[in-house]
Amino acid sequence: MLNYLYKIAKKNGLVKTGQIEAMSEIDAAESLKQEGWHIISIKQKESFLNLGSSANKKISFLEKISLTDHLSSMIGSGTPIIEALEAYQEEKNPKITVLIDSLIRNIKQGQRISEALALHPTVFSPFYLALVQAGELTGTLDETLSYLGNELRKEHEFKEKVKSALIYPALVVATSIAVISLLVFLVIPKITELTSSLGGELPLATRIILSLINVLSRSGPIVLLIALAAAIATMFLFRNSEKREQIDLYSLKTPFIGPIIKKYNLTRFLMIISSCLRCGVPLTASFSTAVEVVGNRQYKKACERINERIKKGSSLSEAISLESKILFPKIVIRTIRGAEKNGTVDVAMARLSSFYEAEINRSLKRVIDLIEPILIIVLGIMVCGIAIAVIAPIYQITTKIK
Repeated sequence: MLNYLYKIAKKNGLVKTGQIEAMSEIDAAESLKQEGWHIISIKQKESFLNLGSSANKKISFLEKISLTDHLSSMIGSGTPIIEALEAYQEEKNPKITVLIDSLIRNIKQGQRISEALALHPTVFSPFYLALVQAGELTGTLDETLSYLGNELRKEHEFKEKVKSALIYPALVVATSIAVISLLVFLVIPKITELTSSLGGELPLATRIILSLINVLSRSGPIVLLIALAAAIATMFLFRNSEKREQIDLYSLKTPFIGPIIKKYNLTRFLMIISSCLRCGVPLTASFSTAVEVVGNRQYKKACERINERIKKGSSLSEAISLESKILFPKIVIRTIRGAEKNGTVDVAMARLSSFYEAEINRSLKRVIDLIEPILIIVLGIMVCGIAIAVIAPIYQITTKIK
């Protein structure tokens, strides 16, 4: 039995709050309605063993892959789902105990594994749930979980490649900023004091840097406030659905970065639809899943429109062809149109997904190869200027001492 917190009322205006035990939220609501109450709100009470989407149930991406592989292996060997979950729990640390306990409890109460997983949306995405549900309906849950584990692994590897490609420029910039800050805020002021005490005149480069230091010192709090205000404004801007759609559209058109963002969203879209179709999810349900999973708002809206056209009788290629070429290149439409004739849409979309993933890797490499010389030139100029500002006063001091 689960505990539910409720707020109820009667026609005479009497309002009551309390707690009730029931097998599900529906059962709790029915019990209260039978007593003549009108339901205002009802939700499951959080406890140590039942924390909804709390942090205790959040697991790492690698942990989710491990759990998926384990369930696939155990179910494939004929092990009941509850025993498979218990076996995994025995081998893992306490951080995953709450999640596994919740899954086991809900399955024992009669829920399917997909329904139990759906109670943890922060852990299991709509894409994950759609494939698991399809595997249950077709009786191929072990194969579906195996495929899902491989897809999750590919997604993780892809994200790691992107992170690795960005590490070098980020490391160079961070190191350069640290060294330049050390020279500007510690070394140059001391050299300035020494030069002034000996009656020397500061060189132009040193005076320019000192002026910048003074400006930053005086306006530092203002700059921080402006930066904080800009960050808050950006956060609210991204929460505004209309503005977010415009931002996502502009991001697709941005030079250098735009094509990579477009290919990433295409890769994600094609992979989701391909995987859903392969596992037996209906086409319209596949697009409903894609709407929940694809990040870019332009692609979300496109998936909704395509889904509506398919429901009205359009083929997949026809429905996609009516979308902007910014979102779906002609090669995607032509490939899907050809695959529809021989019933291999899932295979064709999987190949397109792999193609665009490889394209992203090449595009990232080109961008990084372009960024590296620009970084070297810009940082070289900055370091050269600061070096002159440091060395020139020292040179003046040594000549005076001689």
